[in-house]
Amino acid sequence: MTLGVLMQAAQAFQRLTGARSWPVDDVGEIARCRASADRVLSLYEDTWRLDGDLRGSETPRITRDRSDESRLRIVDLCIAEPSGRILLEHFNAGVGPGERVLVAGDPSVTGSLFKAIGGLWPWGSGRITLPVDGGLLFMPQRPYLPEGTLREALCYPQLAGRCTDAELRLTLERVGLASLLPRPDDRDNWGQVLPLRAVQRLGFARALVQRPDWIFMEGATDAFDPEGKQQILQMLREALPRAALLLIGFHPGLEPLHDRTLVLERSAESRYLFEGRRVNGTVHH
Repeated sequence: MTLGVLMQAAQAFQRLTGARSWPVDDVGEIARCRASADRVLSLYEDTWRLDGDLRGSETPRITRDRSDESRLRIVDLCIAEPSGRILLEHFNAGVGPGERVLVAGDPSVTGSLFKAIGGLWPWGSGRITLPVDGGLLFMPQRPYLPEGTLREALCYPQLAGRCTDAELRLTLERVGLASLLPRPDDRDNWGQVLPLRAVQRLGFARALVQRPDWIFMEGATDAFDPEGKQQILQMLREALPRAALLLIGFHPGLEPLHDRTLVLERSAESRYLFEGRRVNGTVHH
């Protein structure tokens, strides 16, 4: 056997040994991947089963649909906990294009109202009707920014190509993030590397890029001082004059920045929807 043939045989033996040992060396990682996949599949199956149970049961639930009307309408809305305990009942409201509405009161009621509007809270009864035209944007305290380029984070969940360089530059300048202008195509985990105030400003920049007709904000300005809140909300009014804004806020000084205020108070009595008992929630317009 020549030296070359010997070296080839040795390399072949090493590759064969490495290939055969891969399952043993990586069995832990394989198990973790399978466990993660099992959890995702279990969650998916449970959500489908929950939807089926809600559709097939006779338990009242909140209905959400679309209409040709240009207003958001909430008719005889009852919000309950998953256990059936009523939080709010006989709530009626309407919001038109361009209105600025401050939603205050008990956080458990106000947060559940936004979840019901978004289709994530079916417990209760009544009807929520949204205009058939116009997009919705929900802005939480910390908006989700996917890891990738700054352009992709701003356009998410839509494609990054819809935002030109000129639009990106103007948007960042309007929300006070001119320092990020040289980095539109830098890749980073923006939700982690930036402070909360900058992350919230990126949330407003996303609103300017997507231009929704209905904006729902919950804690989206908590990192701003009073002057900063006034400036960013005024900027949003000027940039999107036809967009309706509903903002959950509990800090003083927000009322003058809105056209009207809805105060939702949680009922002090324990009544349950499933037993047919009702209690009126206190609603101040």
